[in-house]
Amino acid sequence: FPVTIFEDIKTNEYAIAASVRNIIMTNFGERRFTPRFGSDVFSQLFEPLDDMTAMNIKEEIIASIANYEPRVKIDFVNVVPNFNSDGFDVTIRFYLLNSIKPITTALFLQRLR
Repeated sequence: FPVTIFEDIKTNEYAIAASVRNIIMTNFGERRFTPRFGSDVFSQLFEPLDDMTAMNIKEEIIASIANYEPRVKIDFVNVVPNFNSDGFDVTIRFYLLNSIKPITTALFLQRLR
């Protein structure tokens, strides 16, 4: 077998960071047999681009991660409206339960329709 087979396997904090991103980017009902998995972030993207919507997105992200990723403790979530790109810049910092090293992941959320 070529060595490149194992190149895309994610381990440790990379796997958990990918899991956090997947939870946020998955709409309710997208996964078969688990219709309540994911978050309702994308429905908020059709609301006005303002601080109130950013706060709603932040609360949804925190609740979704708390519900579906028990291996992390959220330290910081920042959602900022980006008026130039018509979306939201999201920064999430969390800790693995067995680690003291913070993991930070950034997303850009925007409507696609």
